[in-house]
Amino acid sequence: EARDVTARVSGYQGRLTAALAQIPGCRITAPTASRVAGVVHVTFDDVEGDELLYLLDEHGVCASAAASCSSGATESSHVLEAMGVDPGRARRSLRLSMGARRRPRTSTP
Repeated sequence: EARDVTARVSGYQGRLTAALAQIPGCRITAPTASRVAGVVHVTFDDVEGDELLYLLDEHGVCASAAASCSSGATESSHVLEAMGVDPGRARRSLRLSMGARRRPRTSTP
């Protein structure tokens, strides 16, 4: 069952990544091969992560504006900086996680 869950969540992740890649100024932070199944971290050119969180929350989408190791922190993530993400860009980022029990409402944004 664990393999089935991983495959399903990876499928959600792939569809989300493909949709996000179509947004101008949106960059996927980690290469596909190094991502954890079900987690997508992105940065944006001109929109603060907190602003995006507000808009997503208005539409019932839960997300975080930090790397998982820095949730609730007020400074940029040391992990993102170690990955080469500029601290300013790190403040314009989102972490989106998909769980095994969640079902996507749609396959497109």
